[in-house]
Amino acid sequence: MSSKIHQLAACEHFSGLVLAQLDVGDKTDEITCFQPLLETLADLAGAVVTSDAMHTQRQHASYLLGSDNQVGSC
Repeated sequence: MSSKIHQLAACEHFSGLVLAQLDVGDKTDEITCFQPLLETLADLAGAVVTSDAMHTQRQHASYLLGSDNQVGSC
């Protein structure tokens, strides 16, 4: 059993406020938590989503571009 805590968070950059966070399980990684994390947010319309290089995944781009929201990704 690991004693490390690994979480993925969505934050608002201007204020630094954490809007949502998920525990990343021992048998998974951040890639599988990306979409479920964003789905916990009420509205992404007009948002710019930034992430590190790990999240430059086709499935993440498809999710963001395929949503009804107008979302930019960096």
